Amino acid sequence: MDLELEWITVVGVSGIGTSHAVIRVKHTRENAKTFCTEYEQDQSEECVDRVLRETRLNDQLEGNCESGWFISLYGERLRFIGEAKHRGEVDPKYIILRDRRPLDGTRTCGRILEK
Repeated sequence: MDLELEWITVVGVSGIGTSHAVIRVKHTRENAKTFCTEYEQDQSEECVDRVLRETRLNDQLEGNCESGWFISLYGERLRFIGEAKHRGEVDPKYIILRDRRPLDGTRTCGRILEK
């Protein structure tokens, strides 16, 4: 299950701008409820329980702000290149590489949380 950054809670940040930046997160029941209501259009407790049961995230995102390399909340090694200079209306705002290829922005999930 993919989640946008606004559907998790950031509980700590350290080292931003350094070679060892860390963002610690927690996925709460309230986050799951927001996801169900806003994205799934489902206000049931069953949806909340399912999202909590199925969502598998690391509890922190680690990155090297100097090189652009980071480990996503799903454990993938990605590289932040920067803002896209020539983008169309539906193109992603930032260029992030996985396996030397840019993520194309077609998934629901935010690019930093790309599964």
